[in-house]
Amino acid sequence: MIQAGTIQQMRVLRIETDKLILKSEQGQEAVLLKRELKEIPQLNDELEVFIYSDSNHERLATVKRPNLLLHEFGLLQVKEVNDNGAFLDWGIGKDLFVPFAEQKNKMQEGKWYLVFLYADEQNGRLLASAKLNKFLSNDQPELQARQEVDLTVMEKTDLGIKMIINNKYTGLVFYSDLIRPLRTGEKLKGYVHQLREDGKIDLRLRKPGAQEIRSSESILLEAIKENDGFLPLHDKSDPDDIRDTLNMSKKTFKQAVGALYKRKIITLSDQGIHLVKE
Repeated sequence: MIQAGTIQQMRVLRIETDKLILKSEQGQEAVLLKRELKEIPQLNDELEVFIYSDSNHERLATVKRPNLLLHEFGLLQVKEVNDNGAFLDWGIGKDLFVPFAEQKNKMQEGKWYLVFLYADEQNGRLLASAKLNKFLSNDQPELQARQEVDLTVMEKTDLGIKMIINNKYTGLVFYSDLIRPLRTGEKLKGYVHQLREDGKIDLRLRKPGAQEIRSSESILLEAIKENDGFLPLHDKSDPDDIRDTLNMSKKTFKQAVGALYKRKIITLSDQGIHLVKE
């Protein structure tokens, strides 16, 4: 069965006056309106389309790529709010509906919200929810330390930035490990740093191990060279100053400094870091 909210490969079955009838390998059909196309394909041509439905539950297809797929989290803007709920712009002709029951606070037109895309169990209609925790798993995560994961920025906490991991779990990047400012809804790659006994997950944004240190060494060395061989940073520098200058955490900065110092590439003073002249 073709699942609404997904990308599908479908074949042109019929060409009618204002629409195309597409057919999947499983024999299910969907309607693609001609007005969406720059060129009309031929019979039996294959198209990559996104599947959704209209208010009458007719299966529709679009060649447009939405900003959110089924079972994904994403940041969307409210186009309209009426007596039924809110409607979000997600990149296709039909807006995405958020019932009032799925809003943490009443949504406002023009504002952006992090939401989850799901299908109604009764009729299969695609809906969005801002009540994110109900769609996140509390099960033991199927993850390993040092594993690369997909992250979505969820919210700030007292300790760091809460992240959604692989559209399923949550974890935390501590403020001390941030390498740059992050925006709610931003998607990026990260790495599992630690799986705690209480089920919590610590994350890092840089690849762990020697490769991270070597990369940080290169960044630091390049910054010193660009600043005429001197950088006014040291182990007592404010973490924000280090982050603003080098886009790395203070911990990573100290590791890179130590590595370059051991290789006798730099010298250290109370004022900062000096490049050793060749």
